[in-house]
Amino acid sequence: MIRWEENFGEYAYEHEWLGYLGKVIICVINSKHDMLFNLTGDGEIYTKLSSAKRGAERMLERFLKDAGLEVKG
Repeated sequence: MIRWEENFGEYAYEHEWLGYLGKVIICVINSKHDMLFNLTGDGEIYTKLSSAKRGAERMLERFLKDAGLEVKG
């Protein structure tokens, strides 16, 4: 559901992954695997990038369910 793009930034600490829903950035994962979910302002700290991406997907599913929108896989 979320389309991921890697943004290297100018410096190593600026390296991040941007999660898009359509053309809108809905979450950001930084180089330390801290994830911020923009739709709710929630954040989590993960030990691996793959875990952070899965966490973002779960947050999106929960957000859509709470909004009464259908989730299609």
